[in-house]
Amino acid sequence: MFSYFYPDLYVSSVFKIPYKQLKEKHIDTLFFDVDNTLLPHGELAPTPELVKLFKKLKSMDFKICFVSNGQPSRVARFTKEMPSVLGNFSFSLKPLGFGVGRARVLTNSLPEQIAIIGDQIFTDVLVGKRKKFFTVLVKPQTNSDIWLVAAKRGAERVVLAEYKKHKRRV
Repeated sequence: MFSYFYPDLYVSSVFKIPYKQLKEKHIDTLFFDVDNTLLPHGELAPTPELVKLFKKLKSMDFKICFVSNGQPSRVARFTKEMPSVLGNFSFSLKPLGFGVGRARVLTNSLPEQIAIIGDQIFTDVLVGKRKKFFTVLVKPQTNSDIWLVAAKRGAERVVLAEYKKHKRRV
């Protein structure tokens, strides 16, 4: 029933993603959400560990974009401090796909070459499934969310519980 919302991969953080395995699957483009995926909601500056990760991803020849429903000024400010990011698409209207569509044009990537990485099932995973991307769900960096996201977290817990049961059976 919920399988359409299951991510292709579920990990605790962006630092636990097997990027080498993504490359082996011919994925060369990464679309990252920002808030609660890369840093806690409300934080403005990337950590040194995050900067180091993005340098590593660049050395692996990944094309990287930020695709966020966040405010343009916040996402642009964060992007300036991150190495190797091709573009940022704020107010992306996920799960509708406008931002990921623009990012896909910028990167000139086919859907099967793209992984979308985010902390929300009903935005990041859903838009990824709709667009035929590889989907990576990460645990939110904090339990603090804006009210609209917080309202969806209960339903996400139900989907995640079913996902975990499904994974044990496979």
